[in-house]
Amino acid sequence: MVRQRFDASDVRAMVRDLRSRLLGMRVSNIYDVNAKTYLLKLAEPGRDREVLLLESGSRFHSTRFELDKSAMPSGFAMKLRKHLRTKRLEDLRQLGTDRVVVFTFGIGESTNCLILELYAQGNIVLTAPDFTILALLRVHDYAGGAAARVGSVYPLAAATTT
Repeated sequence: MVRQRFDASDVRAMVRDLRSRLLGMRVSNIYDVNAKTYLLKLAEPGRDREVLLLESGSRFHSTRFELDKSAMPSGFAMKLRKHLRTKRLEDLRQLGTDRVVVFTFGIGESTNCLILELYAQGNIVLTAPDFTILALLRVHDYAGGAAARVGSVYPLAAATTT
């Protein structure tokens, strides 16, 4: 049974599990279930399709369950589709020992990172290769004055200490 809210050790275990199964798969589509939960459909010829559930502030895991999707995708889901669809999942890692996970899609100049924060209200942040924020679920100010806003650089150091 999947836990409803992950702690740092759950994140470490899930990253290890998903790395072994999902790296190299391509994003075929992205759906929003609600304002905090998104599904990434991943596919690769010769392999079973996988559905990755990302829930801001709570959890992430693969699922085989059919979840109801929004009839009309949100603006955030559309932005994710624009930047991630057809890209290969190249890396998946936990930031330090905290509840922050970085999914890296694509290579070179076309790289995008999807950062999932699993603490407090959480956040899902889409960045360019230099970690400039392209889209995010919610604007957030971190302790120490760093901020997560479109156009700013994602504060990696602040995210791992919040």
